[in-house]
Amino acid sequence: MRHLNFLLVLLIVRVAMPSGLCAKSLLKTDGHDQRETILFSADRTEVSLTKEGVIKRYFGNIVATYKNITLNAERASYYGARHRVEFAGNASIKDLSAEARADSIVYLIDEETAIAEGNIVAEDDRYRIEADRLTYYRNIERMSAEGDVRLTDLKTGTTVKGQHAEYALKAKKAVVTRAPVLIKEMESKEDKLIITAKQIELDGRNDEAVALKDVCITKGRVTAVAEEVIYREQESRLLLRNGPKIFTTTASNGTSTHNVLEGEQIEMVMESGRVKKVIASGSARGRSVEEDSSNVSELGGQRITIEIEGEELQRMLVEGNATSIHYSIKNDGRDVEMNEVSGDRIGLFFKDGKIHRVLVEGGAMGTYYPPEKNEPQRHKDAENTERSDELSNIN
Repeated sequence: MRHLNFLLVLLIVRVAMPSGLCAKSLLKTDGHDQRETILFSADRTEVSLTKEGVIKRYFGNIVATYKNITLNAERASYYGARHRVEFAGNASIKDLSAEARADSIVYLIDEETAIAEGNIVAEDDRYRIEADRLTYYRNIERMSAEGDVRLTDLKTGTTVKGQHAEYALKAKKAVVTRAPVLIKEMESKEDKLIITAKQIELDGRNDEAVALKDVCITKGRVTAVAEEVIYREQESRLLLRNGPKIFTTTASNGTSTHNVLEGEQIEMVMESGRVKKVIASGSARGRSVEEDSSNVSELGGQRITIEIEGEELQRMLVEGNATSIHYSIKNDGRDVEMNEVSGDRIGLFFKDGKIHRVLVEGGAMGTYYPPEKNEPQRHKDAENTERSDELSNIN
């Protein structure tokens, strides 16, 4: 008899209400007697009484408001016993901190958590997050995104892609993991900046990005690696730390030269989207090798500054116990010439990718080692000067 009564009640309760409905549901939250009100507006509604309790279904132009949030969708189901509302069809949620759109959104009332799935676009005043699945923890103002995640800085246009992201809305800090890639479009698409790493952090308050572990940078014809990279976009600077190295390939008269620069720290300065200056400091070293290994140049000092104009190397300044060694290898390695220059500072000036002038400042020494087994000869191929304005202008 009780089962029959339940069926009768179910048939009576399951109704279709007219369009323009405005319904109220009283929700008990946090285990207290105080009740919060959720307001639903929809074209049509159905109410079902089940063993789990009351289920209310809403259809068409749904607007639900609860505390300071608004949810919209084409369909919604409210499970009273579980304090759970499911929204589907062009679903969206908006509060004072952010808003999100998705194919579907589940709102857990007691946890103050929204779970969105499918074609997600979430935004606050700084970042946009696109993902396959997103969880918005409203009580701690934090978002967690999964799937094909795309995070865009609305201020700078920089994009970071990955498979997982955590975003703290109040602090404006995001962490992207699982194969993250930072992409910054430049005036020329071929010259865009690409950074890959194990983890990429975005700090909206300080306008910087930090890439950590196995970092690789690609910028035009420049490739760099390090364990930590700080990208200060507003300053157009990249700071490479922990084993940084920069690799470039230059061409002159049909001959390619492979270059590498390393130090304890390397700074890359950009202008108009192109690398303008590179500064290596702390046991800085540079090495250039022609593709046939016929010419090898090595530089060393406490600091090496490289200036570039229009992607062409123009000047280099080596400071602090500066040394420059050039090897010319001929006859399959049987004949080796070596030029060595040292001083407090060495300036190298380039033309068409080749060194055409060398200036040495302070305690200049130059030695030439001919291919024959003769004694080394002092020479003055490098200009010696106590102080050079040309060197001082490289900084």
